[in-house]
Amino acid sequence: MGMAAIFGVGGLLAFMRFLYFEPFGLVNFNLDKSGIMFVDASLCLVFFIQHSGMIRRPVQAFLTRIVPGGCVKAVFAIFSGIFLYAMLLLWQASPDHILVAGGVLRFVLRTVFFIGLFIFFWGIQSMGFYDPTGIRDAIEHMQGKTPVKGSVVSKGPYVFVRHPLYLAMLLLIWSNPVITADRLLFNILWTVWIVVAANLEERDLTAEYGDAYQEYKKKVSMLAPSLRRHPH
Repeated sequence: MGMAAIFGVGGLLAFMRFLYFEPFGLVNFNLDKSGIMFVDASLCLVFFIQHSGMIRRPVQAFLTRIVPGGCVKAVFAIFSGIFLYAMLLLWQASPDHILVAGGVLRFVLRTVFFIGLFIFFWGIQSMGFYDPTGIRDAIEHMQGKTPVKGSVVSKGPYVFVRHPLYLAMLLLIWSNPVITADRLLFNILWTVWIVVAANLEERDLTAEYGDAYQEYKKKVSMLAPSLRRHPH
């Protein structure tokens, strides 16, 4: 469980640091521009495949044959954290600056970052049962408790958008005032992945909650928030 906390929560904090500041720069492969782009793109794609693959319902059902069902989320958090750390620590920075925002624009972008943070943690708080480390499920499994099945969340930011965590991530990704070639590559790849991941998650949620989620979809948009509150 300690490993799940280290890689789950620790990886998320390291990722936020990466988004707000610049790459860690701990490893330098001394690559040319094309080499930097290839390595960084590969790091992103490997993480995408691991994360999106392991979070799918069929894969998690398969994992229950290998590890106790209550520990599947913890195993997912550990592996996701490992791949995320690998991406962050091996990331190659490009010296080419495309945009360096200053003055009012820099202030606006930094403000957008903290708005994104607020939406992210507001979304987590609104879910109530959200446990990114899987520790709670593991503890309840050891105590012999039956996991509580979740329900369609329609409060907090979920009143305005179906995927506020993805929306928050988009704001965090695009709010850095210094855009280098590698950062632009990162932003584009992660934006595409978030859109794809949101659509894949939509299929899982529809399969799990059926008509309740279909009705929710009719009232609330996926990623573009509406300021008009919808009835629960």
